[in-house]
Amino acid sequence: MAIAFVTGASGFIGSHLVPALLERGFEVRCLIRPPSNLQWLPLDRISLFTADPVVPFDFSQALQGVDIVFHLAGVTKTLYEKEYQENNVNLTRRLLDAIRLHAPGLRRLVITSSQAAAGPSAPGQVKDEGSECRPVTYYGASKLDAERLLAHYPDIPTVILRPASVYGPRDRDVLLLIKTIRRGLAPVIGSPDRCLTWVHVADVIQAQLLAAESPQAAGQTYFVTDGHMYTWRETQAAIEKILGRKALSLPIPMPVVYILAAISDVWARLTGSISIFNLNKCKEIVEQNWGCSCDKIRCDLCYRARFGLEDGLRDTIAWAKTEGWL
Repeated sequence: MAIAFVTGASGFIGSHLVPALLERGFEVRCLIRPPSNLQWLPLDRISLFTADPVVPFDFSQALQGVDIVFHLAGVTKTLYEKEYQENNVNLTRRLLDAIRLHAPGLRRLVITSSQAAAGPSAPGQVKDEGSECRPVTYYGASKLDAERLLAHYPDIPTVILRPASVYGPRDRDVLLLIKTIRRGLAPVIGSPDRCLTWVHVADVIQAQLLAAESPQAAGQTYFVTDGHMYTWRETQAAIEKILGRKALSLPIPMPVVYILAAISDVWARLTGSISIFNLNKCKEIVEQNWGCSCDKIRCDLCYRARFGLEDGLRDTIAWAKTEGWL
């Protein structure tokens, strides 16, 4: 039985990946950091390792005999650049050193990075894997720094995945937008025709499994999307159609956006409750073109997205209603 080690297993994507690996017959070992929500993990079927955020984790036991590592651990929102560096870059470096030491026969390391590492596209253009990377946030820069570490570890067969905006069951960020539109308001930052790319979490899992198992994937980087680009107007319309109600589009002037983000930052510092909406994140929110192509992963790995945006949102909303989240 092949052994898979998943870092960040309790997160949004990780909690979907773990059962998919079990279904494929893997023995699964999971790394989590306390406090973590273990609600979605089948604890009776996995080996669980806990890493103290303050003390560097000893990977030796977790990596013993491992065939494939899926690295998802990190932070997506914090106020401080140093915390992105510690959790997204330094943790990746420690994992790579540990793999070299304790799992020299590793078949594959799949690193789930982000479209944010590449940054937005120029007006009228679509980024591919050969485009210059220009991240605009601390988060995006940290993910790119983590990717660049791999040049120092050519002996580790690695695949980098850069998912676009990921949504689906258990995601709270897109659910917040859905709830706002259900209340009859649709905030619009910048142009309603700004370009976005989306990918359902089930298709991210598909890409991860293909990256782990396809011989030609080693050493490659892939964007992961549903194969289409959408305007904000189209995204709003898809949610309205599924909910069966129209929402009032509410343009928010950029000065107001930055004032609200500054208030969010102050509140986060006072309460310790970090929001995805902050001054640094605004640099991504205001960009007008997040178009990127997944042609390479389609061609190399025969990846085919199961969910377009409307079907994916319908699945997300149905799940949220069933679970009482909506």
